[in-house]
Amino acid sequence: MCAMQVVKLRDGLWQWGCPHPSWKAGDDWDQVVWSTYYEAPGATVVIDPLLPDDPDDLERFWKALDRDVERRRLPALVLETCSWHRRSGDVVAARFGTPVLGPASEGDPTPGIVCLELGMPTENREVAYRLGEDVLVTGDLIHMRDGALTIAPAHWHDESQETRAWYTDEVATAVAQLMSPTPGTVSYTHLTLPTNREV
Repeated sequence: MCAMQVVKLRDGLWQWGCPHPSWKAGDDWDQVVWSTYYEAPGATVVIDPLLPDDPDDLERFWKALDRDVERRRLPALVLETCSWHRRSGDVVAARFGTPVLGPASEGDPTPGIVCLELGMPTENREVAYRLGEDVLVTGDLIHMRDGALTIAPAHWHDESQETRAWYTDEVATAVAQLMSPTPGTVSYTHLTLPTNREV
């Protein structure tokens, strides 16, 4: 059992990493997956949450999240970048009486967060979220592998001929658009980056 890893990126913006229960040796994705906590102007937000399996870590997690939601006196909000990242989203949402919002939801989820479509030609698609002006959160399309940013392997998106064609012909354009800041913003900080600044 691995301990939860917690990283503060700046005030109001944190990551936590936990071992994924479905991971097995030989998988082409990292065992530790990352979730995001963000203090948006109108909500306290978690993205792709995975709860730790260690009881002490779980208690520490709930204590911190409950404290922050109470401190801010704003609604809690659970977002997912893709349906297969539901993870512990239902559990967190039930605790705070909020829905889980994701690719099927309409519009931006709350002020300060923009939902970015990637153009995947399927209902079972992935979106990214821009937090404020300079933070980008993605699910699997751009992710960490062995400490480096990479585009997801093609077989992760081969559910249909249409999706395979999109991945072959358009994934590079979609990634470039995501990683290029819109006019008037600073360069994005990619958020699925574990660092050594554990607290």
